[in-house]
Amino acid sequence: MTNSKHNGEVDSKVRGVVVFFAYRLGGKLPLNSVRIMKLAYLSELKSLETRGKKLTEAMYKNWFYGPYSDEVGRAMEHATPEVNLSVRVTSKGRTGRFLVPAKSRVSVSLSRDELEIVQEVADEWGFVDNETLVAQTKQSPPFKWTRRGDPIPFEEYSEFLDKFERAKRRDMGKVEVLRSEADIMEFAQ
Repeated sequence: MTNSKHNGEVDSKVRGVVVFFAYRLGGKLPLNSVRIMKLAYLSELKSLETRGKKLTEAMYKNWFYGPYSDEVGRAMEHATPEVNLSVRVTSKGRTGRFLVPAKSRVSVSLSRDELEIVQEVADEWGFVDNETLVAQTKQSPPFKWTRRGDPIPFEEYSEFLDKFERAKRRDMGKVEVLRSEADIMEFAQ
């Protein structure tokens, strides 16, 4: 991990993910901070599932509204001048932070395959309502493996995916039978 977590700097790749979603979706629907946080998290999972590594170095933790990352939150706060951040009351009476594009064109610090990942996430999840998006992230295996406040175990999820791929190829090595939720929790740790 870079020093961004400790000195308040914003990682350029994390900022790139935030700016990408603001431009890809922000002009088409109200794009609040909860939505960007969940889309960024789903992008991390998609990257692990397709490339075998995380998209960014952002750390996430289990939080009330699903996965939360201080780094993604900081990137949203520091996305200017490319993105305007406004605070307003939603139709449900909640106060929210919303991101909208501020320029006609921007560039982001993401490679071609990284852009493909965030594009796929935007296409698949970008227009799903917030409640469904939050619920879906809470159903992801690495989130379910944790308790409130715990870090999301991406490394363990990567190992789980590797074991799953080997099982699909019938290259299973040592097999562990998981019969209960307690077995699953122990296996995940």
